[in-house]
Amino acid sequence: MDVTGAGYSIDGAAASNITTSAGDLTIGGGTQAGAVTIQSAEADAAAIFLNASNGAGGIDIDAGSAGIAMDVTGAGYSIDGAAASNITTSAGDLTIGGGTQAGAVTIQSAEADAAAIFLNASNVAGGIDIDAGSAGIAMDAANITITPTTLTTNVGDMTIQGIADAEAELFLESDAAADDDDKWRIQATAETGVLAIANKVSGAYVDKLTIDAATGVVSSTAGFSGPMASSSLTSDANVTVQSNNNNAGAILITAAADPGGDAAITINNTLGTSVTEGTAAIQLKALAGGINIKADVANASAVRLNASAGGMQINANDA
Repeated sequence: MDVTGAGYSIDGAAASNITTSAGDLTIGGGTQAGAVTIQSAEADAAAIFLNASNGAGGIDIDAGSAGIAMDVTGAGYSIDGAAASNITTSAGDLTIGGGTQAGAVTIQSAEADAAAIFLNASNVAGGIDIDAGSAGIAMDAANITITPTTLTTNVGDMTIQGIADAEAELFLESDAAADDDDKWRIQATAETGVLAIANKVSGAYVDKLTIDAATGVVSSTAGFSGPMASSSLTSDANVTVQSNNNNAGAILITAAADPGGDAAITINNTLGTSVTEGTAAIQLKALAGGINIKADVANASAVRLNASAGGMQINANDA
């Protein structure tokens, strides 16, 4: 049927079909100069239905430089596959959502696999850039592992926060080996406000250094070694210098000036006025032993006791 100079129309009052028992059924074809429009006004989810019903059948859609536009108004759309599927572009970016995306973009997988969702910038110069607004980025997982090949850098504030009434903990390990020596934990304890640095010993973390937020006390299980960074030790509270060692050098105060002969040690109380035993301004007490004052210098004033404005009282028991 050929029509020249005008078009033609085939209308039916009921369901109709055009079929061929062999060969292809072509609408338009390679010589089709105008558009091919397939349109239905039916209010049905399958108003236009393309079905390659053979088990080995498929649907192939090709387009030129104008691309393919698929618009849905009033509802969404779904693309489902029964096997592994992909969307790729040979040039340019592949965008999901875009700058005009008003709703959320959800990427979800129900696979029970460590790589259920896999983001891979496989080019050696490639990267992954994640940006967020004021709501921030939330990552919830049993464990989060970040393995950089060179360096991990954080610009700005980073907060490590435990769940309600639980410790906040940061774990540092130099490698993934089984030995404990290189495994450290930095912990802010719940409610008490104690900052603790612990090393792993025999499979359990043992505190090595603690800082108490309430008292400001810094404690070390093995003590402190090396010079003081500050030349002044000042506190608004009582200061206790204590050693738990049981030997003759438990506490040693030394003024070591080398070379030089001007070094001195001064114990000075500028406020206390009591002269009563037990509360005197400066007290030297040995509860179970003696007190030895010795000077090795050959000088008439090697040991000097001077009460310049008062008397001197010495009590001795004859026993």
